[in-house]
Amino acid sequence: MRPTRPRARKSPALPKHLREYLTTLVNPYDMSADIGVPDKLNRKTAKRTYFIRGTMKSGTNGFGYVALDPKAFLSNDRVAMVHSNGAFTGNSISLNSAATGVIADYSNSEFSAASVAANGIAARVISAGIRVVNRTPALTKGGVAIGLMEPDQNSLSGETFASLGSYPSGRALSGDTSKWLHAEWSPTTPADFDFEDVVNSSTTELDTAPLAIAIETETTDPQLYYYEAVVHIELIGKLSGMSRNVVDPAGQGVALQIMSELGNGLSDKWITKVEGILNVAAGMLDATRKGVEFAGSIAALF
Repeated sequence: MRPTRPRARKSPALPKHLREYLTTLVNPYDMSADIGVPDKLNRKTAKRTYFIRGTMKSGTNGFGYVALDPKAFLSNDRVAMVHSNGAFTGNSISLNSAATGVIADYSNSEFSAASVAANGIAARVISAGIRVVNRTPALTKGGVAIGLMEPDQNSLSGETFASLGSYPSGRALSGDTSKWLHAEWSPTTPADFDFEDVVNSSTTELDTAPLAIAIETETTDPQLYYYEAVVHIELIGKLSGMSRNVVDPAGQGVALQIMSELGNGLSDKWITKVEGILNVAAGMLDATRKGVEFAGSIAALF
């Protein structure tokens, strides 16, 4: 009788919807993403992707930034993001476009603030990110950039380059490279999965900005950066193109735990570690459904 080989243990499979959700959290810049948050309720939602692209510069003191609130992308006539240009004279993040050198940006949403209210629209963020790349001519390119999401999603208004650097979650990149520096939004509490009917209150000033990238250079020559902000958002209300969500409370909990363990600031490593992250998530979800303790670790990937 021929001896039999022991079968290799098969890794638990990660459901397609959860794989796609975690992937868009890690890499929101993929415009083809079409996935909602793993839900606790059986309901229909509409999915939208909004973005803002443009250029920003450091100001007369060598400081520049781009700052946004992903939730503010819901309406197209209220400020969603602000950035500095070469005339900016400050050394900290300002959310008011009335200040010299601060420019307001508006999303390409199809909804005005009035239509959001009229149609009873409420929203939650699926995924979001901001990335920048230095496009300054090589002879004058330099400085440092740093990006982060405020850990508790508080506003980064008033933060200086030095104070941004004091956050453990901040990630710095030399400004003389041609690499993207990016910072991603991620859920931090179960409340981030709730729908809200809030739009930014002003057409000239951003109410809050938990996500930002700042640049600092020693030269008075403005550094030119190209930026791209992408927000995937989920809506309920009087809307067309709605589809039913996948009900998966356990998957939602695993996603929250994964993103909490990753912490914002690992973004420069996330995209190269996607498969590892998804494998850890699969093991975590399997353990959750079996009611046992998960023995793996996200930290081991890094």
